[in-house]
Amino acid sequence: NCRPSSTQTSFSLLTNQPPVNIISIVKDPTNNDRYAAATLTVIKSTNNGSLWTATANTGTLNLNLVYFTASGQLYAGTDKTTTGSVGLIKYSKATDVWITPFC
Repeated sequence: NCRPSSTQTSFSLLTNQPPVNIISIVKDPTNNDRYAAATLTVIKSTNNGSLWTATANTGTLNLNLVYFTASGQLYAGTDKTTTGSVGLIKYSKATDVWITPFC
């Protein structure tokens, strides 16, 4: 099943503006890290937005959003990958790898 459950997210202020234009931003429910999607990359902050670092190459050409499940699994929605696929890509926080295409 490629549909994560839907949840409402509350907003909080970030310490600093992310270094790229952001399309979507989410908070990891397991540790409060922030993940933000730009057009080609996903960036991560472990300190409430003070510093941002890029995750691994997403393999996408157009990210639309990032989403966490309640258990802490991160997904990103894309309408084009480098292989031409459309759909969800899945992130492994343990290995810093995007699995593309996931769905």
